[in-house]
Amino acid sequence: MKSINRKIEKTLAWIANIILISVVILMYTGFFKRQLEAIFLTPEFVRFLLSSFVDTFFLYTKIDSYSLIEFFIKIIKLSALLIALIALLATFTMKHRIFSGVLFLLLAIAIVGITSGVAVPVYLLYFIVAIMLFARKG
Repeated sequence: MKSINRKIEKTLAWIANIILISVVILMYTGFFKRQLEAIFLTPEFVRFLLSSFVDTFFLYTKIDSYSLIEFFIKIIKLSALLIALIALLATFTMKHRIFSGVLFLLLAIAIVGITSGVAVPVYLLYFIVAIMLFARKG
């Protein structure tokens, strides 16, 4: 029985990984700092911060709103780094096609949920790789 060459899947995965890793590096160097702050200064988020529930939270924790925004930015950066590490794990374990395919599918879903349409090339490539790993048997 001849094994299938996974060169197409590896190439697509590495293209998406390079895009994702470059975005994560830019996030950690502060390139997207103003854009991330702008996300949390939208009228909806400000309205949420001014609600009575959040006022009670600020009263008991003694945290100001800018510290909360900085915390959310750190969480976003950490989740992007974690997604990049899982993407590298999925790429390096491509010999186990089901495990790698599930990881790529979960990565695609996570990136859709976090970026809400901004990182279309990355999650589209991960989704294609996952489908190819499930469809092409080794």
